[in-house]
Amino acid sequence: MNSNVLKYTLSGLVIAFCAWSARELLEYWSFSPYDRVAPWAFLLWLIPLLKLKGKAPEPSWALLLMAVVIGVYGTILSDTSVASVALALSIVSVTPCRWANLLWLVFSVSWMPVLGDWAAFQGLMPKSVHILRVVIILLGLALYFKTARSCKRCSCSS
Repeated sequence: MNSNVLKYTLSGLVIAFCAWSARELLEYWSFSPYDRVAPWAFLLWLIPLLKLKGKAPEPSWALLLMAVVIGVYGTILSDTSVASVALALSIVSVTPCRWANLLWLVFSVSWMPVLGDWAAFQGLMPKSVHILRVVIILLGLALYFKTARSCKRCSCSS
C-alpha cells in the first residue's frame, strides 16, 4: 500500500474517531439556548480547510496523537468539552502552516459548548453569547489568514 494513502487514511480515521467522540455536540447545539449559533461558528471555523484546494499536506503526527489521547479521555469521561478539543486538534492537524494552526486552534472555542457554559455561569444573556461567538470566529479567521499568508514567506508551510 502506498505510504501516502496510509498517512491520509490514518488521519481521516483519527478525525472520524474524534467526530464520533464529540457526537454530543449536536445535542448541545440543538437544545442549549447559548449554543444555537455554535454550528454556524463551526462551519465558519472550517473555512481554512478550503485553502487546501485538494492538496493534502503532511499531517502533524503530534497533533493527531494528542487528538487520539484526548478523544479517548473524552469518550471515557463522556465529556463533550474534552471531546471537542480532540476534534479541533484532529482537524487542525491536516493543514500546512503550523503557526497559523495554533491561532486556529485557540479560536475553536467559538463553537465549543464550554463558551456557552461559561456565559451561563457568568449570567450573560444568550443573544450576547451569539454575538460573542461571531466576533470570536471572525477575529480568529482574520488572524489565521494574516498569519498563514506570512507563513508562505517562511519555512513553516512545509
